[in-house]
Amino acid sequence: MKIYQRLGFAVVLLSLSLLLVTVAAVRPQSAKKGLNANQARFPCLQPPIKPDDGVTFGRGGKSKVTVKDKLIELKATCRKGNLVDGKRREIRFFKNECWGNPPADYLDILRKQREEIAQLKKKYTVIEMTCDPRVML
Repeated sequence: MKIYQRLGFAVVLLSLSLLLVTVAAVRPQSAKKGLNANQARFPCLQPPIKPDDGVTFGRGGKSKVTVKDKLIELKATCRKGNLVDGKRREIRFFKNECWGNPPADYLDILRKQREEIAQLKKKYTVIEMTCDPRVML
């Protein structure tokens, strides 16, 4: 009787070992690299831009649309190390200037921003990121 108990215990241990090995082998590649789900979806998203960064903000500074939301909307993927939209146009991010109290030449700065965005839009899909009202500069 004791031999059967020992064999049963050995079979259970062997089964658990095989299960652990199988789970480790089937783990997604992103888990092996230590990437979170957002980074795994868009691995070519370059710092300092993060999937959870806000693109537009609502009242009280709550993020209405995140970078991740916008990339999903654009059907973005990574192609040859670049982030591209569903039409295979490269995606670029543009962070607008943010001020608590605007400088004296703020109209000139805004005009230059609009010109730069217009130039970028000729070649790229541009995601404009507005200022987070919770951050005072």
